[in-house]
Amino acid sequence: MKNRSNKVVGFCLALFSMLALPAMAQQTTERLPDHPGRFAPPPSIVCDPSLLSSFNGVVTSYERGHDSLTIIVRAEWGALKTVTIGYVDTSEPAPYFRMQGQAFKQEDWARIEVEPGVLMEGMSAIVWTCEDAEISTIVDWLPL
Repeated sequence: MKNRSNKVVGFCLALFSMLALPAMAQQTTERLPDHPGRFAPPPSIVCDPSLLSSFNGVVTSYERGHDSLTIIVRAEWGALKTVTIGYVDTSEPAPYFRMQGQAFKQEDWARIEVEPGVLMEGMSAIVWTCEDAEISTIVDWLPL
């Protein structure tokens, strides 16, 4: 009986992943119409499109300090990408982060962390990099 209940739970999780997660992603991010595999940048990211790149995936490692944040993201194609953002003032994180494409506010830390410095499990993000910007890397958090 235990084996059957595990299969039912697994089926439910798979069904949720197939139905609910794509719908949630559609609400928070937009895809480029001429490149359906790519996300459109939030309007607040100002960068020449030829200098802008991004990748998205699940954050597998997270370390937030007073003056920097380092994450490792398992990109959707399987590669592990390490990102370190150095910042001056954590009381004003908006320049370095977004929350589902919107400006990141101080209270948004509670939406991504279970406690200060500990990321919620399964957190996804899009990492945007611009070769010609004062703030060259921005993390757009995508909580479930």
